[in-house]
Amino acid sequence: KMIGYLLLRDHNDYNLIPLARPGDDQPEPQRIPADALHRLLGLTLSAGSPAASPWHEALFIRRNDAYVKVAYDEILWLEASRSYCILHFGDGHEWTVSYPLAEVARRFPCGRFLRIHRSFLVNIRHIDSFAGNQLLIGGRYLPIGQQYKERILACFDFLKTENKGPDEKPSARKKAF
Repeated sequence: KMIGYLLLRDHNDYNLIPLARPGDDQPEPQRIPADALHRLLGLTLSAGSPAASPWHEALFIRRNDAYVKVAYDEILWLEASRSYCILHFGDGHEWTVSYPLAEVARRFPCGRFLRIHRSFLVNIRHIDSFAGNQLLIGGRYLPIGQQYKERILACFDFLKTENKGPDEKPSARKKAF
C-alpha cells in the first residue's frame, strides 16, 4: 500500500518517488518532465519563462524609453483588461502593459503566481485571507472562479479555530488552570 509520494526537482525534470510502508515492496521512482507536471497542475511554462529558470527574481518592463526592473515580490496581482494587462503593486500604483493576461501569465513564475479567475493572476505570497468565493490581497477582494477554486485551496494549509464570538481575539482567551 502506498502512503504518499515525494516530488524532487532535478534540473528541469521532477522525480516522483512513491513511498511505501517499511517492509513493503518499494516501487521504482518515475521521472516526470517539468512541462508535463505543470500541464497536469494547470500551470503554464514556456522555455524562456522564469518558472524554467528559478533564479530569476524580477522582470524588465518597458516604461517610456527604458526597461525598468520589477521584482516579482512587488507585484500583488495582475488583472485582464481586454488585450491589456494591469499590474497592481503593493504601494497602490498600477502599470498597464500591452499584452493580454494569458501572455503575461506565461512569463511569470508558476510557483509564485496563481490563476484565480479568468481575469486575475495573484502573487500567492500576498494573499491575506479567503472568504467564500473571494480572496483578500492588498486590501481588495478578488473573485475566485469556480473552475479554479479547488486547485487554489489545494495550494494552502488550513486550520479551524473555535468560534468564540466576534470580539474575542485568540490572544485574549483565558487559560484554564
